[in-house]
Amino acid sequence: PAYAKIFHGPQWRLVVLTKSSCPMVDSPIFNPRIGREFTECASWRDKALEYIVKAQPEIVIMGTTHTAGFSRETWVSGTDRVLSRIAAHSGRIIIMRSTPLLPFNGPECAWTHAGKSSGSDQYKACSAPAADPLNDEVAAWLGEAARKWKNVDVINMNDEVCPDGTCRAVIEGVLTYRDTQHLTAQYVESLADQLRVELGDVLKQDSNVDAPQ
Repeated sequence: PAYAKIFHGPQWRLVVLTKSSCPMVDSPIFNPRIGREFTECASWRDKALEYIVKAQPEIVIMGTTHTAGFSRETWVSGTDRVLSRIAAHSGRIIIMRSTPLLPFNGPECAWTHAGKSSGSDQYKACSAPAADPLNDEVAAWLGEAARKWKNVDVINMNDEVCPDGTCRAVIEGVLTYRDTQHLTAQYVESLADQLRVELGDVLKQDSNVDAPQ
């Protein structure tokens, strides 16, 4: 929703390509839900990259969870293989750092504690530190892969997602997470202005791509 709010003008056409539990990294992955290698993910990723090459978009925005279980070498080399296919066919490529996780279900916690207190302390119990060593490591590895390519950047919205280093189930009356890891559409849309600033800082580096107005 935040990207849709930013890239809404007639000069933009926003195309969304996503697949659940399918990392952007070009590497085989085992999916415990189906009990085998997630070959459908690799097939989908290949087709998505083919689409990008043919479309030659001005901007590509990529993201993935940091919990895929890959090693540093796989994160770096697998991301590099993806970028090697699309970098020459894209204006700017932006990799979005993974969102922090909650150690509890956000809506369930908010519902459980609703009405038990008032004011700013109402959902104090439904908060957790945003700090996550694995998230930090994966972000660094993505940055390592991105540095090879002059038109690739990694952006970090986690300070906006979890202000003051704390993730909360509810912020200013808005439910932030819809489970332990996915943000709600309403909360994402509320971050559009901050995302616009983050994107503007990246996009203005390239005179061939105008930052969204």
